[in-house]
Amino acid sequence: MILQAVAVFDTVAQYFSQPFFVKSLGEAERSFVDACSDQRSAIGAHPEDYKLMHVGEFDDVSGVLTSKVPVLIRSGFKVVSTDVQQV
Repeated sequence: MILQAVAVFDTVAQYFSQPFFVKSLGEAERSFVDACSDQRSAIGAHPEDYKLMHVGEFDDVSGVLTSKVPVLIRSGFKVVSTDVQQV
């Protein structure tokens, strides 16, 4: 199976978190939205400072990890601004 490699970029500290692997980018996006909504988490404390990025793919059959230029999936700022609009 091809797993998607994603990482969270901290725009203030200017670094990426350790990548993690998901079956789909939608799964990663849902987890990121949950983290942005949880004020007990580092991301939830300052969601506007974080971006979820697609950084590659991992084939769990062949063991090949393919990196890519990071692509924005969702920004914490967008999550927060969407939540405000829905209230």
